[in-house]
Amino acid sequence: MKRTPLKRTTYLNPMSKKRRKDAIEYKALREAFLKELPVCEVCQKSKSTDAHHAEKRGKNYLRAETWLATCRPCHDKIHREPKWARQHGYLK
Repeated sequence: MKRTPLKRTTYLNPMSKKRRKDAIEYKALREAFLKELPVCEVCQKSKSTDAHHAEKRGKNYLRAETWLATCRPCHDKIHREPKWARQHGYLK
């Protein structure tokens, strides 16, 4: 049986100019941050691929001093187990 594609009925809002500017700046900061810290700060074994925001992202979105370099499995664990992450200082 052949499936017909669903027609999109809602549209995503375009990104604001300020948000777009912040996203470009974030990308550059994130690349430099991960280059500076190439190993996961949680397991100390894997290559860091993610910048985890230990404090809420809102006002800390571009503050690299609130970030933690993590590998994807450790980043997932931080969000999956918040109690454990708070005990170890990975979430505030």
